Amino acid sequence: MRPTILIFTIVTWVGLNGPALAADIPFPAGFLWGTATAAHQVEGGNSGNTWWDWEQVPGHIKNGDKSGLAADHWNRFASDLDLARAINCNAYRFSVEWSRIEPADGVFDQAAIGHYREVLAACRQRRLTPMVTLFHFTLPRWIGALGGFESPVVVDRFARFSRRMGQELGDLVDLWCTENEPVVYALASYGNGVFPPGKTDVGVALRVYARLIEAHGKAYRALHDSDRIDADGDGRPALVGIAKHLRVFDPYSPYSTPDILAARALDQLFNRVFFHACTRGEARISGPAPGAPVESIHDLGLRGTMDYIGVNYYSRDIVKFNPASPLMADLTVNQGSPTSDLGWEIYPEGIYRTLMSLKRYNLPVFITENGVADGPDKLRKAFIRDHLHWIAQAISDGVDVRGYFHWSLMDNFEWAEGFWPRFGLYRVDYGTQARTLTEGGRFFSEVAGKNVLPGPDCRR
Repeated sequence: MRPTILIFTIVTWVGLNGPALAADIPFPAGFLWGTATAAHQVEGGNSGNTWWDWEQVPGHIKNGDKSGLAADHWNRFASDLDLARAINCNAYRFSVEWSRIEPADGVFDQAAIGHYREVLAACRQRRLTPMVTLFHFTLPRWIGALGGFESPVVVDRFARFSRRMGQELGDLVDLWCTENEPVVYALASYGNGVFPPGKTDVGVALRVYARLIEAHGKAYRALHDSDRIDADGDGRPALVGIAKHLRVFDPYSPYSTPDILAARALDQLFNRVFFHACTRGEARISGPAPGAPVESIHDLGLRGTMDYIGVNYYSRDIVKFNPASPLMADLTVNQGSPTSDLGWEIYPEGIYRTLMSLKRYNLPVFITENGVADGPDKLRKAFIRDHLHWIAQAISDGVDVRGYFHWSLMDNFEWAEGFWPRFGLYRVDYGTQARTLTEGGRFFSEVAGKNVLPGPDCRR
C-alpha cells in the first residue's frame, strides 16, 4: 500500500460517477478476483525488521501507533482466507516477511518457511490462486545494518532470498511479485524520510531506486532458476513481475508549457523508468530540477525481466510548475473533486489512462492494488464500481488485464499513517480483532461471484 508521501501526497480525482454504465459488463473467463495484504501491515509481531524499530520512535507514526499485533493475520490466516472465499475471491496476494524467514545473514528459519507453506496450502485448499510478494517495504534488521538498498551487497542478498523462496515455495506458487512500489519506497525512505532509515537526500533516493531495479532483475532470474514446478498446471512454473505504483500526472494548465513539461518529467521518473530498464536494459533516472543527480542503468541482463505488469493505482496529481521546488513543481488536488479520507483524489478514469499507456509493452497486466481510505464506508462501492468500469473498457480496447486485487482484504497498519485509514473490505475492530463486512465488500462479492459488473441498477 502506498503511504502518504510529502512529495507525492496531494492527489486529484475527477468524475467519481464516471461514464454511464449501459448494461452488465462481463469480465474474461478465468479472471482473478482477489485482495491484497502485506506481512507487516496485517500479521502482527514482526519485531525483527527495521520498521518495528522505526515505530518505537515518537513522532514517526500518526497518533503514536505501533504495528504491534496489527490484524493478527499470522494466527488468523485460515479464518481470514475463509472470509476471502466468502466474498467470492479466487485469488490472494500477500507478502512473506523476509525478517522472519532469514533472521540473520544466511540463516533461514524453517519454521517460518513452514508457516508460509501452510498459508499457501490453505490458499490452494480454498481455490485461491496465490500471488506472493517478496519485498513489501520491510527489511530484516541485519539488512538495515548493511546499509539497506544503498548497498550493492544487499542486491545480492535479495537475490539469494528470492532463490530460496523459489526452492521452498515454488511447488505452491506460480505468480511471483519481486517488489512492491520500488519508487515509493526509495522516495519515502531516502527522499523525504517518512520511512526508515529516514534520510532526505534525493541523490541517495535515486541511487536506491536504481539498486531496486537491479535487485528486481536478479530476483527475476533467481526465481525462474529455482521455481521449476508448475503449481497450477498452466504449463508455466513461474510468472514473475512487479507491483508498480502508477499515477496520472496532469498539468495544472493544459496551455502552460512549463506545467506540461513538469508533468512529463514526473511521469518519466515515477511511472516509466522501471519499465524502460526491464524492457530495454537501460534507463536514466534523474530528478526534474536542472543539475539534479543522475543514475544511469546499462544492463542488458535486465531486458525481458518482466512476465507481467502489476499496477497499483490510487489517484492522480495536478502538476503546477514551481522552480523553487525540488521537484520543479507543486502537486495539487483538482478543486471540487471527491477525495478519500486521506485527501487523495478519486479519479477512476485514471486507471484506464494508465492501462492504455502500458499497452505498448504487450504484457499481461494485473491490478495488484486499488482501494480507498473510507472510514464511513460511503465511497467504497462507487469506487470499486467505477474503477472496474474503466478496467473493463481497457480490456475492450485491447489491454490484457487478467485480474483485480483490491486493497485490502481487511483494515491494517497503514505505515506512517498508523491504523486510522480504513481500506478493508472487512472492517477490523483492533480491540477484539473482529471482522465485519463492509457495504463495499458486499458489492465486490457480487461482482466477483458473477464475474460481471452490474449495469445501471448497481448505482442505487
